[in-house]
Amino acid sequence: MSKIFQYPWRPLDWAATPHDFAGDYQLGPYQVELTQRYIPGTRYLMWDGRVFKYARCLTALHSYRLCGTSDAAADAYSTALVTSVGSRQVNVTMGSRTEDDLAGGFIELYDSTDNQSVLRGIVGNETTSGTTTIVYIDYPLQAELTGSDHTEVFENPYIEMTAADNGKAFYGVAATHATALQYFWIQTWGPCMVGGGGTVVCSATEKDVVADAAGSLHMQSAHENYQRVGFILTGGYTPLAGPMIMLQMSI
Repeated sequence: MSKIFQYPWRPLDWAATPHDFAGDYQLGPYQVELTQRYIPGTRYLMWDGRVFKYARCLTALHSYRLCGTSDAAADAYSTALVTSVGSRQVNVTMGSRTEDDLAGGFIELYDSTDNQSVLRGIVGNETTSGTTTIVYIDYPLQAELTGSDHTEVFENPYIEMTAADNGKAFYGVAATHATALQYFWIQTWGPCMVGGGGTVVCSATEKDVVADAAGSLHMQSAHENYQRVGFILTGGYTPLAGPMIMLQMSI
């Protein structure tokens, strides 16, 4: 169990680039390996403002393709177990969990009156004992949990990255090819080349770019219900090479 994160989690910057522990090339955010080095979701800022997030791959991903997840809540709206004010430990009735597999996730604490409902980050958890999982949170409770309250638990959103398909929210663009259960980095902000098909044709006044369920890019005007991912970075009004876009997903 972990009452604090067991891997580095503080934001990295270009002067403290991620180390390549598996070789001599110092690949930084282009490193892929099975060994976990950081808490998924850890932020890395490049010198020019590009942002990368550490993630784990669930199914094989191609580089420069959009990826995301369609995970539901790990535990949806359970009756809370009594927890005192100031505690950083919350006992949750939920299905079987292994040690620290919720680290980097979230727990929503629903007050029965809605006056004290809060969201807390999860820094670790015990292996489930019976039907109870002890969850450790990043900040203490400011109000007591009673049997009239409820909890809802969400896994770390960056631990199960998969390729684009229906039902997924896109989190970023895979910086490298990765296979199942490998740790890697996704780009979430800044100049980026995005593959995956689609013809992106902009006009003099049309620059916003969206992605369909398959991860193909389109101009927003004709697809207003698609997820916005950024704006065209390169000029011209004909189909654009790349395309290079200013990715704007998570900073």
